[in-house]
This record gives sequence, C-alpha cells and structure tokens, in this order.
Amino acid sequence: ERERTGQPYASRTIDLDLLFYDDAVIDTPRLRVPHPQIAEREFVLVPLCEILRTKRHPVTGKTPVEMLDELRNRTKNDRILCSLAALLLFAGCFKSTSYDTEYVLRPYVQTENQGPFTSLGGVRAYAFAADTSGWTVASYDDALEGVLTSRRVAGERMDDPVAVSAPCPPSADFPNSMDWIAMHTDRSSLLVVAVDPRYRLYAYRQQAFAENLSPYYVSINFRPWRESYAENGWTVINEFYSDPDAPADPAPGDTPEEGSAGSAPARNTAAYHE
Repeated sequence: ERERTGQPYASRTIDLDLLFYDDAVIDTPRLRVPHPQIAEREFVLVPLCEILRTKRHPVTGKTPVEMLDELRNRTKNDRILCSLAALLLFAGCFKSTSYDTEYVLRPYVQTENQGPFTSLGGVRAYAFAADTSGWTVASYDDALEGVLTSRRVAGERMDDPVAVSAPCPPSADFPNSMDWIAMHTDRSSLLVVAVDPRYRLYAYRQQAFAENLSPYYVSINFRPWRESYAENGWTVINEFYSDPDAPADPAPGDTPEEGSAGSAPARNTAAYHE
C-alpha cells in the first residue's frame, strides 16, 4: 500500500480527477470543480468531445469542442513564439532587462445583465509571491483582509502580501482614472487579489509581467448579478449570490421521498485518471 505524502504528482493509493459535477462550481483548498486544467489538456478534451460534445463549462460557458480548438491554436502560436524568441535571443543578450513595474488596476462594474459598464471606486488589491496552483482565497472576508489559504497544507495561510494597492494619481487624459489603483512590483509573476467592498465580490489571478514594461494596465469587470465566473484571466467569486429566479423552499411534506417518482434524477459526472 502506498503512503500518502500530500505532495502533488507523487505516488498515491488512488488519483481520481473530477472534471464536472453537473454545473456545480466548487473552489476549496482540497477540491476544485470543474477541474482547473480541463482546457489545457488535449488528452482530456478529445474524449470529452465524443461523450459530452455539447456540455458547457459552468464557468467559461465553452463546450469541449471550443476548448479543444482554442488549445490547439495556442499550441501552434506557442511554437511560432518560440521560434521568434530564438531569433531575438542574440539581441536580447545586449539589452538591460527589468521587471520593475507599476501595476495599474482599472475596475469596472456591470450591475445588471446586458447593462453598461461603469468605473468602480473603492476596490482594494493585494499581490502575493505565490501561485494559484498552491494557494487560493477561501472567503470574501479573507479577500478583504488580504489572506490566502494553502491548497496543499491544511490550515496553512499567507497574510504577508508583497504589495498593497494605493490610489492611482488621476490623469486628465482618462476621466475614470480617479477610481484606478496601483501597486509597485519588481517580480516576474504574482498572485493578485482584488476585492470590491461595495458589492462584496472578490477575484484573483496569476499575473505575469513582461520585461521593461511599466506602467502595466489591467482591467477587471465585476458583475454582482452573476454567480462566480472566470474572465480575462480572473476568477471572480460572488459568495453572496442569490438566484432571483430560484423557487422558494418547499413546504414540509412537499419534497418527494428519495427513490420516489418525483425525486430528482442522479447527477452526471465525468472523470479521468491522470
């Protein structure tokens, strides 16, 4: 019998990766559904295109066919970029490089479906020397306080961001810049957390920085009318979402017994072994 070490990609008794659980979205230190790497693995998407061709990802809204097409296009583009990088390598050897960057976050809000986006003030942001593969934000309160939770070690938390946002000096050229916030960094990659106290939403992403590029502008769209979603690299969590179309709780005695003709059908799951 194999001994569990708690380390990723190590020998273990069983390794079962859950792709979907109906349309549920689960993000905890020990379980993430849908599987976060579905869209990055061709050997998963190919069979999914056969058995769940029209199934839509509950966060991105994309089908397996769409995700497979995007993955193959990215792979092709990566090969082209690698070739260009090799051609530029000699010139790059004589160029001074730096990741010293002013990270400018431009927050917007859409308060209703198909409504306009408007500039959103009061947003806070934190940057951590961490990666989303090992760390997450467990709750709105943690996001508000700038605290991460380990995905791998139970109870381990990180509350020492390397950068905290401050108001960005407004620019006459950009009327909405009064709502922008900024952080200074000298790292090539950071886990960035943004939290909106007004509508009680939070978001996080892994942010990579290009060399010799400052300021670095990034936008984020908060949609309080939506449940948790992913967009433009951000995972946005609406912890307090309430479905306006959800039926009221049934009165006592109105719920069908398990196994009766009126009981709900069993949930469909899809899994693969890695």
